[in-house]
Amino acid sequence: MFPLTNAGILAPLIVGFALEQVALDSIASHFRAIVTSFHKQGMSEAEIAGKLLTLMRSKEIKVTALKSTEVYTEPAGAADAVSTWLEANNTPSARNKLLGVCRFIFLLDILANGRFQIQSTARVPEAFIPPSDPWPESWIPITLINLADFVIQYSYPENGIEKTGILMENQISEQPTMFIVNTTYMFNLRSGRRTVPTS
Repeated sequence: MFPLTNAGILAPLIVGFALEQVALDSIASHFRAIVTSFHKQGMSEAEIAGKLLTLMRSKEIKVTALKSTEVYTEPAGAADAVSTWLEANNTPSARNKLLGVCRFIFLLDILANGRFQIQSTARVPEAFIPPSDPWPESWIPITLINLADFVIQYSYPENGIEKTGILMENQISEQPTMFIVNTTYMFNLRSGRRTVPTS
């Protein structure tokens, strides 16, 4: 699978994939008899792979390979999520551990000077989002996290409706909050008697 960031790269991707496949088929044909003999000798797949690598290096064999620019960034907690799925005994147990984790993380971080810092992390960097082709209006789940040692009350308007919520000390919201993609939200964050507006 290759990310299609714009339609203009479709033809080069198809040609590149075809050239790579031809090169791999040629190598497979060339080494088929050798691999068969290794199997008959009882070698493991890892041993065969090691022998083939040594042979290919000695003969300076090169392969035409398709290389695509990586357009995705690793989301926060990706390694933990992978580990959770790998170690899970079944799907429900992994899903329950990852409840509330989503592609977008909305971080409410209380700084030492009492101000609020809000960060939003998306998997696709802005450099790969075409400016002339905006995202269609849709909703995304965002997990709210309070890293402070005190309660935060928050409110924000959405389509003329005032929405509110509370995050307890060091709380991660149990269910993601749904927000409209590509929309600026104005938040009022309150702790005690102090209110801080932010977006």
